[in-house]
Amino acid sequence: MSEPRTQLFPNAAQYPSVNDLLNHVGLNPDHNLLSQIYRILWNLIVTVRLWPGQLMSEKEISESLRASKPPVREALIRIEEAGLVEVVPKSGTYVTPIRINTSIDACFIRLQLEAKAVSAQPRCTAIGAAKRYCRKTN
Repeated sequence: MSEPRTQLFPNAAQYPSVNDLLNHVGLNPDHNLLSQIYRILWNLIVTVRLWPGQLMSEKEISESLRASKPPVREALIRIEEAGLVEVVPKSGTYVTPIRINTSIDACFIRLQLEAKAVSAQPRCTAIGAAKRYCRKTN
């Protein structure tokens, strides 16, 4: 990002902190910590509870979840690979902005898939009914 984050997100101080969001979350020591941390952070980002441009401190996350830094670091790396966060050297890890074009493309694809599924439904139902009718009559 070329602009300073304070210009892009002037109300960043009003966002709930990572600590506030993770305060009530507990990890199950019997399950894979990396998977749990990844799933928790991914969910906070895609539900926009962590705002685009919001700083995600590895230290704050590990302290809030009472987990060591390596699984938190690995979860952030995987989330970065998914394109949900941006790691800026000597600055921190930030939630990536919502890309409107990507969202529009995803909505278009979903709309096309749903339209195909709906248009195929009557045909499938009719074929299924015909097969059931044939079985009954034979």
